[in-house]
Amino acid sequence: MKPIAKHIRKLGFNKGIRRLWIEGADLRCAGFVAKETHYIRTYDGESLTLYLDAITADTIIPSCPYKVSGKGDKPIIDITGTDLADFFDGCDRVELTFYPNEIQVRRVGNE
Repeated sequence: MKPIAKHIRKLGFNKGIRRLWIEGADLRCAGFVAKETHYIRTYDGESLTLYLDAITADTIIPSCPYKVSGKGDKPIIDITGTDLADFFDGCDRVELTFYPNEIQVRRVGNE
């Protein structure tokens, strides 16, 4: 499947912990809608990729509390925490690849 968009981004920090911030038109084009889309995160250590997969309202499960934030046509995914920090330890850049209902976040820097 051909990607909708692909970008290299720098990982940020929030209170000293790694932060992944994704916003805007590419999220919208991939089907991630502000305040409507829920998604699951899957960390794949073999491919060094974090998968963000949109799920429909009828498949939302209690262990999947992640919801796209933002307002109107500006959706935002903001991920921080030890699981993200541990997975991207030693890495300062990632490649974001947007597909319909999926975003792949792959390690690309300082490994």
